[in-house]
Amino acid sequence: MGTAARAQGTASMALGANASAAGESAVALGAGSVADRDNVVSVGA
Repeated sequence: MGTAARAQGTASMALGANASAAGESAVALGAGSVADRDNVVSVGA
């Protein structure tokens, strides 16, 4: 959710600073966003 956020797959999400998410139902949204595929959404700054 914040500073070095990650989430690593299966119904993921991440939100803040160094976000990530890594697949499945990903998302990521914040600063360093990535989301790396499956049902992606990523935004970043």
